[in-house]
Amino acid sequence: MKLRSIDIKKFYRFNDFKLDLTYPKGHVKEGQPLDKICFIGQSGTGKTSLLNLIKQSIKHSKNALERTVIKCEASFEYDFDQLKRVVHFKSETGSDIFEPNLVEYFREVGYTKKENGAAIPLIKEMFKEHYKNSAILIYYPAEIINDINNILNNEEDDFGLKEELKVIIANAKSTITETILSEKYFDFTAKRIYDFWKWILKEINSYNTIQLQHTQELASTFKQNIEDGKKKLLEYENWLATNPSPILPLAEKLNLLLNKFKLEVETEFNFKSIDDLKFIKLKSIDGETIPYSGWSTGTKQVILTAIPIFKLNTDKAIILIDEPERSLYPDLQYEIINYYRQLSPNSQLIVATHSPIIASAFEPWEIVELKFNREGNIFRELYYENENHVDNYTLDPRFLSWSSILMKIFDLGEDGNENFRSLALTQAAGLKAKLEEMNKTDGSKDENFKKVFADYQKLAQKVGWV
Repeated sequence: MKLRSIDIKKFYRFNDFKLDLTYPKGHVKEGQPLDKICFIGQSGTGKTSLLNLIKQSIKHSKNALERTVIKCEASFEYDFDQLKRVVHFKSETGSDIFEPNLVEYFREVGYTKKENGAAIPLIKEMFKEHYKNSAILIYYPAEIINDINNILNNEEDDFGLKEELKVIIANAKSTITETILSEKYFDFTAKRIYDFWKWILKEINSYNTIQLQHTQELASTFKQNIEDGKKKLLEYENWLATNPSPILPLAEKLNLLLNKFKLEVETEFNFKSIDDLKFIKLKSIDGETIPYSGWSTGTKQVILTAIPIFKLNTDKAIILIDEPERSLYPDLQYEIINYYRQLSPNSQLIVATHSPIIASAFEPWEIVELKFNREGNIFRELYYENENHVDNYTLDPRFLSWSSILMKIFDLGEDGNENFRSLALTQAAGLKAKLEEMNKTDGSKDENFKKVFADYQKLAQKVGWV
């Protein structure tokens, strides 16, 4: 499923706000929903609010978007397979809780047949079939690291494994509730983050606990009888050969970025405590194990967002990410969007960002720049003139320098800190003129020339001339 349009009649400072989120004329995917979308705009222009609205329209939740919502009327159109689906909700009660009066309908497209005059049941079954093997939604808030830290860094929280360990070792069954599997909504602001991570990592943890069982049985057998121990060892080696660890393909994907942190996923399982079954482990390039508490926030940002995208089937999902640039150095910001797309090439990725580097990973028609008009309402700044055609776009961040993106896309008024830069530029220009004059009079040979030249070099380096 992919979002193709948003029509907001009233929501905060969105008034009669419409977004066409399809490829423009002249594009090879003309008229199809965008594969990725980037919301930018100054603080307060509603980037996160739009992400939340999209999330709620997909989840059909009657719970709060935020407890300050008073009025909201909006429609969202989604494409999936041969069908289009429009979700409309409206709240004008003035209550402090977002209670949408959900009006949901399906519009027939293509081959859908009516049975006894009713098409909706058939289409709903097709909708269910559409998501049989795929997640529907993954939502990452800007605070994802803090939310998950509360679980993984809680010393009293054993991630639910102490009581389950005997059961898992005995039958290798996961205790994750079936509701997670059936709903397929992974909202990482929800209270069930605990359950999400247990389910996301259940395959790895189940494998590790079975491996633990083998090693415990092997040690016990060797103590009793060496020959029986050798047989048991052979059985264990055969099991390893025919049952590769599920951590291996995950490590292959994560290491693409982790190597830039001089880290990699620990693929060897060495059980020392219950914590070894709690989360994946990392090691430095020289082999030293790095505990979760020792990971940088940038490392956590990459891992906590990449693992669900990789481990969950997101083939038909919508992935929402608020501030993907958090705690990432610019060189990783430059790569992170393409990295997410590699992990899930068929999903629709929608992000909200303040980073010009993140924005440079998007085509101009994929960028939604939000601004305030004179009345204080929000509108979209258009990057094209006349018809929405690929040849009519006057701004394209992929071809701009970082400073140009900041000034032309993010509307930064000045190219640098003018209080310091203007003075330095003036001084540097004065020194340059003085050097040129000294050179004309053959003054380049005296000591004063060397001093002036040294001062000029320092300033020229600071202002980027050298």
